[in-house]
Amino acid sequence: MTYHIMPDEDFGKHDMEIWRKVKRLGDFKPEDGVKYVVRKGVKKKPFDKWTIYEGVNGKLVPTNFCYIYELTNLLGSDIG
Repeated sequence: MTYHIMPDEDFGKHDMEIWRKVKRLGDFKPEDGVKYVVRKGVKKKPFDKWTIYEGVNGKLVPTNFCYIYELTNLLGSDIG
């Protein structure tokens, strides 16, 4: 399993997005207080859930929010 990570503040705001690919979430060293979009796997599938994580003490901690990938656009959602 691979993970693709991007800062939430950059997500969906540009024509081109650059994701960082890691094998384990522990391999990624986040900045404290920054939120990240994390998606699993390589392919974008309809209605995939992309969880929002936050950097806390050098680790990624899941939040109660996510994006749901739809064929035409992204939907924000509170999963709490």
